[in-house]
Amino acid sequence: MAKLVISHNGMNVRDFPLQGERVTIGRNTGNDIMLNEPIVSGEHAAILLKPKPTITDLGSTNGTRLNNHPISKSPLKHNDVIKIGSHELCYVDEDVQDFAATMIMFGDTDSKKKASGNSALKILNGPRAGEVMKLEKERTALGKPGMQVAVVMKTAKGYELLPITTGDKPITTSVNGKAVKSGSVVLKNGDEIAIADARLGFIESL
Repeated sequence: MAKLVISHNGMNVRDFPLQGERVTIGRNTGNDIMLNEPIVSGEHAAILLKPKPTITDLGSTNGTRLNNHPISKSPLKHNDVIKIGSHELCYVDEDVQDFAATMIMFGDTDSKKKASGNSALKILNGPRAGEVMKLEKERTALGKPGMQVAVVMKTAKGYELLPITTGDKPITTSVNGKAVKSGSVVLKNGDEIAIADARLGFIESL
């Protein structure tokens, strides 16, 4: 199930469950979601739910923004924020495991295996965006309580990322947009790691 979490001037207004195939947004009362403010057009935007969720601007006067970028049409992903007037509508896919909010690191419990240097991972999205997690062990697992999905290892080549396959629905792990399905990938400074909906930046040296 997906929904929009609607807020106005930073205050949550309501949740709107997304059902059917098309949801319209605008100032007119005939819209599925009515936003009553002058800078919102009568028929401002629409969300198509099939075959994949997509937000489309309907030729509005003041435009539609997605994650602070103006768009005419764009696919929607979990935690994307649609900006219409002074309203924000956060697209939430409740079937997605929210790693951006719960991502943690499990350091190797062997205290003798400490990593040299000042390499780290920086959280790039979600409520913990900007937080820097220093890689203090030679082996550091990434995941959430009860589920480890990848390991960052210090080797002779540098730091390598190795995905861990768990369960019937393995979590997608990628580096710079390229899925890592088997084996490990050597990380370079500035590489972007994506695990489910969480994005991490590799910092070679702080």
